[in-house]
Amino acid sequence: MAGPTEEDDELGPPIAPLAGLDQEPSEAFMGRVRGSIRRRQLAGEAAELSWTGMGAVLLEYLELVFGALRTREGDREGEDGRDPEEPR
Repeated sequence: MAGPTEEDDELGPPIAPLAGLDQEPSEAFMGRVRGSIRRRQLAGEAAELSWTGMGAVLLEYLELVFGALRTREGDREGEDGRDPEEPR
């Protein structure tokens, strides 16, 4: 580990003495951190999936409604495609 540098002097009195106390984190600590990150990622992905799923279901229902409306409009026109109220 390198000694104090000019940049450390700029950090001020509370931080400069701590520069020499650098340690590598233990494997147990890193495992806990990784586990915490994975849990948060899983929760975020589950929330995203639920919103995406609800949006897809909503789109399907809208397609059904508009498809039914188009079918009813087609029934009103008659079989030959003309408006039944129009004179022939």
